Amino acid sequence: MERTFPLLEKLRNSVVVDCGHIIISGTSKKYRFGLNGNCSEGELLSFRTGINLVSSLRQLNKKATLNLYLSDLSGISGGNEERYAIYEKIKSGDKCQFIPKEYISLLEDAGFNEHDIEINLQSKGNERFKKIIKKTMSKISSEKSKNDYRKSLYSEYGALFLTNKAKEIFSITTPFLFNHLDENEYFNGNWWANDDVTIRDSWLKDLPFLKIKKNPFVNLYESGGKVLCPATYSGLLSHYNNDNDHIAVYSRRDDPFVGEKVIRGVIASNILDKDFSRNCLQVILSNYDEQELSIICKDTIKKTNEDFNDFLNKINQIQNSKGLVLL
Repeated sequence: MERTFPLLEKLRNSVVVDCGHIIISGTSKKYRFGLNGNCSEGELLSFRTGINLVSSLRQLNKKATLNLYLSDLSGISGGNEERYAIYEKIKSGDKCQFIPKEYISLLEDAGFNEHDIEINLQSKGNERFKKIIKKTMSKISSEKSKNDYRKSLYSEYGALFLTNKAKEIFSITTPFLFNHLDENEYFNGNWWANDDVTIRDSWLKDLPFLKIKKNPFVNLYESGGKVLCPATYSGLLSHYNNDNDHIAVYSRRDDPFVGEKVIRGVIASNILDKDFSRNCLQVILSNYDEQELSIICKDTIKKTNEDFNDFLNKINQIQNSKGLVLL
């Protein structure tokens, strides 16, 4: 917690700590949690870390709440009807049956109870953010008939939008992802960005944005309605309003790419949700359980001084190598 504490002090007085994101499956007769019906070591570690962070935040006299995000997209036997029933039960305050017993034990050990935790469903978050994505896509389509429409969109969003040649994907990028000053200083050059260089996990402790800056495009949506992982985390953020700052706690033991998915989700929320204004701290647990810490403050993404033509030139230099074209 020694490295984390100064970052906690930067957060505002109300903080949501997202941890223990887990699959829910089965029916109301018997719900199961986890990929194989049990919590993984990574899930338990992230939940335990989240509890410790809430305790630390409360020591700083901040209001802190745990958030448990249940992945209900597959494995729910009753389909949408069962999902709605789960949603209604949670909304009414009937939480305990939707918290894994291992998590309840960790809560009790810390002197916490169900009142210290909020529960949200991934299906609901995906629906929310899918609407935001479609609204943005509609805006882009309506602007295309105008001269310099990309410059106009850049002025409005601080970002540019892309797809692949088959027009099957919706992607975004922003000047933050092309700012390599810290990385180049650390490595004494920009050789790390070359295609033939593999990013070492050990580098991420000092440079948590390294992988997303090496591939500075955020894929959010595929044709056919598939919401991609960064947009899933954006959906989680959409459950809360701007009164709250956020901490995300995830383990690479469960998903080696989870850190990049979460950070890209925070970036997407900042770009596509015009009202979004929060500080977001990411605590990503490495395969060796070291903490990769990063913070995106509420004005980090939205405020940019990058000239449109300079930014456009940077994108044009690499978009083809990534199989993308500007919308």
